[in-house]
Amino acid sequence: MKKVIPIDAERVMSAANISERHKSIIWNCLRITVCEFISFDEMISLIGRAVDSCYDNVNNVYHAELIDLSIRSAVVQGYTNIELPSDISDRFALLYYTTLFDLIKSAISTSQLTYITRAVSMLIGAPFMDEHATV
Repeated sequence: MKKVIPIDAERVMSAANISERHKSIIWNCLRITVCEFISFDEMISLIGRAVDSCYDNVNNVYHAELIDLSIRSAVVQGYTNIELPSDISDRFALLYYTTLFDLIKSAISTSQLTYITRAVSMLIGAPFMDEHATV
């Protein structure tokens, strides 16, 4: 049997050529910069922001019904150069009644988005949104 020669982590990472990759997309005459994937630290921070935005400080409860909106908001803010409206109704309309989120979603890492969605769902204690979910 041939001896298997191990490949060290440094060589593997070098071969992977992992670096930030940005795409420029046009949506309704706006040029938007989208990161294909974000760093681990940025992803963990994004998950925290999404979870926090589902929390009601007054009543001390999580609102599972806000998971999808909070993930969409965090993804747009974390992966693009877009500043979302602070008004929740305007934000909802932008992320659900237009093609903006779907266009951004098509430009980012599917596996990273799945990781984020699962993590937020687990931290809030809600069932994981499967492949039929909008995020």
